[in-house]
Amino acid sequence: MTAAVIDVRQATEDDVSTVVEILTEGFLDGDFAEWLIPDPQERARVYPHYFQILAEHALNAGWVHLAGTDGVAVWYDSAGPEAPIPDYPRRLAEAVGEALPRFQTMDEEMEKAHPGARHHYLSHLAVRPNRRGHGIGTALLKHHHWFLDRRQIPAYLEATGNNNQRLYERHGYQRHHPIFGFGLSAPKVRPMWRDPRADVLLRA
Repeated sequence: MTAAVIDVRQATEDDVSTVVEILTEGFLDGDFAEWLIPDPQERARVYPHYFQILAEHALNAGWVHLAGTDGVAVWYDSAGPEAPIPDYPRRLAEAVGEALPRFQTMDEEMEKAHPGARHHYLSHLAVRPNRRGHGIGTALLKHHHWFLDRRQIPAYLEATGNNNQRLYERHGYQRHHPIFGFGLSAPKVRPMWRDPRADVLLRA
């Protein structure tokens, strides 16, 4: 049987609601979910508002790739111009309410760990739970790696669990900085780095 072809395309502003839905569903049971917002009902209420902020920004300041309506990847170029989220502190506070200190801590600690060398940063990779295990995450990674390899640009991300780490290792990522966390009760984060493939040349 021939494996199904997974089409990946650049998202547009018209796709913002789809991007928010996939990010919300993909991270609702993620490694940080219970630490950020312990109550699952409150988390389900908050996450769409939180990811609305991130999706709107990413569509203007980064690369957002969609695999149909089942998966999404969000990338940023570390060499790009500073593009902070407009009015982020106020909007974040309104979106997450009492969970604000933990979201702030997560942002601050991940920012501290970012490497100084030029790279593309995979800030989010999400697949709808009922579509996991079908190669969607792999398709999204390969799509942007093709772009990076032809320009000889490294990639950086934070893996938040063993399953994620194994996925990224299969695609050439290696452990980078020491593992870190945001406190005794918080999950650990494994920074990972991928050098571009040296045998791939930039095509005009």
